[in-house]
Amino acid sequence: MTAPIYSDDFLAFWARYPRRTAKRDAWKAWQQEAPPLADVLAALDWQIPQPQWQKEDGQFIPYPASWLRAGRWEDQPFTPLAPSDAFARVAAKMGRTQ
Repeated sequence: MTAPIYSDDFLAFWARYPRRTAKRDAWKAWQQEAPPLADVLAALDWQIPQPQWQKEDGQFIPYPASWLRAGRWEDQPFTPLAPSDAFARVAAKMGRTQ
């Protein structure tokens, strides 16, 4: 079987992605999804340091093909509410004020 010829954009993604597993499958997903490299790299900049990607030595980092097929470069960073903000939202739904 002949090794595929990868695009420069895919190789930049592959070099940055922390879990380098199933490269050919990731290449197929890259071709199918055709994500903008700048968006992919920007998403990885904030996703890689996230606790769920760091815990247990990266055990929960998705395979690259799964990440691509799910369009994860379109995700938004998680910003937890401050406790007072969370209370205010719940109280507002219940018709109460602080």
